[in-house]
Amino acid sequence: MTTAVVSHDLKGRVIAALENPKYDWRTVGGVASEVSASKDDVAAVLSTMPDIVVRATDDNGRVIFTTREHYERTHGLGDRLLSALADKVIA
Repeated sequence: MTTAVVSHDLKGRVIAALENPKYDWRTVGGVASEVSASKDDVAAVLSTMPDIVVRATDDNGRVIFTTREHYERTHGLGDRLLSALADKVIA
């Protein structure tokens, strides 16, 4: 599925994995494992949703993802304010 066309089904499963209440943030590998897809396919899906997905880097330098909606639910006003002031996501 590494073509330019991303299935609607995979998009829905990726969003569901990003919003899994067990996690605040997800790696591409973690999402790929949960949705039984390749990392390349998950990365392709993530790249098609810049208006939905938030990207950050954790303390270990790994790129991590969540949805904007999940971020707002799992992070307090203080984190969101610091993120806005710093012009980056504070994980």
